[in-house]
Amino acid sequence: TETVKALAESIFGDEEQMIRLDMSEFQLPNSLERLLGSQSDGLPGILTKAMKERPYSIILLDELDKAYPKIIDVFLQIIDEGMVTDSFGEKISFRNAVIIATSNAGSSLIKELSEEGIPLNILRKQVIDQVIHDGIFRVEFLNRFDNLIFFEPLSEVQITHIVELKLKQLVSKIKREKNIDILFEPGVTDRVVARGYESEFGARSVNRFIMDRIEDIIVRKVISGAVRSGGSIAITPNDI
Repeated sequence: TETVKALAESIFGDEEQMIRLDMSEFQLPNSLERLLGSQSDGLPGILTKAMKERPYSIILLDELDKAYPKIIDVFLQIIDEGMVTDSFGEKISFRNAVIIATSNAGSSLIKELSEEGIPLNILRKQVIDQVIHDGIFRVEFLNRFDNLIFFEPLSEVQITHIVELKLKQLVSKIKREKNIDILFEPGVTDRVVARGYESEFGARSVNRFIMDRIEDIIVRKVISGAVRSGGSIAITPNDI
């Protein structure tokens, strides 16, 4: 997901300039109508409407393995032919879109093999074999993608860099929205990594920690009137 945000920012200048669908929300039979439209209700589909409005776009299908099986068939057609017919009989083109799907399928095996030091090429084959064997994705569907990218578990150094980046983004956000300067004293990054990182949840765990602990400190100071527009807040490791 972070990779797609970086790609969107690189292409469009804004990480939010993408069509993001959380496929865990499309697990029921009526999910097809939600995506492609419902003729009986006269409602356009979420996906097809978005594509008509933004034909040049990045489409992110988050956790695609959780989607209703027939939805996978729809995306098989979209990736193969570059278009789909919506519920109103209109052909919608996807030929100017970049389609990226994420999946946690095989994540436990990736973690296990990585810890054993298995080379990436061998790990890749074993994970794909398991995903196909378990019926999560079919061979013909995986083959439609230009590439399958495997993300190994993050190292402590990588997590530290991620935390530094997230704190920098938070400083910019608060300055832009509240005109308040946030100063992080030495040791804050290490404290966030030590207390916020959970390997099974990856970078999301430090994101949540920053929101729950650091943003909460800032919000409380703003609400209490301890700091106002044009002021500053210094945050120390002991604060979190």
